[in-house]
Formats: sequence, C-alpha cells, structure tokens
Amino acid sequence: MKKAFKASQVPSFTRQAVLEFLARNPSRSSKREIAKHFNLKNNDRIALKSLLNELEAEGALQRRGTELVRADALPPITTLDITGRDDDGGLIG
Repeated sequence: MKKAFKASQVPSFTRQAVLEFLARNPSRSSKREIAKHFNLKNNDRIALKSLLNELEAEGALQRRGTELVRADALPPITTLDITGRDDDGGLIG
C-alpha cells in the first residue's frame, strides 16, 4: 500500500524569504527555480504557487514572460537617452 503524501504543516518558505531570494537571484526567478531553492515537493509547490499569486496581486511581484521579478526591480537591459555629461564625466540620461 502506498503512503499518502502529507504536505508540511508549516511551509519552509515565507513571503519575505521568497522576496529576498528573488532580490539576490534575479536570473533564477521562475517558479521551478524558487521551488528547487526551497526544496519543495508536491503540495508545497501548490502553496508556493498560491503565495506567488498573492504577491503578484498585491503588486510586490511582476511577471516578465515566465519569470517573476520584484516590482521595484529594474530590468537587466534598458534603453536610455544620454543627454550629456556631468562635471565628473559621468553620463546624464
């Protein structure tokens, strides 16, 4: 007889831990990578998906394609208009 899987009562991840992981690892921001980092299996992955949907609804996360990023994070590549240089030679955009 197979044992029934029981999800852990207390998740091994928290809202803050997920947000910190995304801030430290912007290149590893898919649901799969987050689940792998927190070593989540089966029903815990469902809880993670629910948490990510809540964070997205609150505006703490945004989807960029299949990746999740913090709402306050800048994209890795962007287009800027350079208007000049300052006194120290730095670019002004």
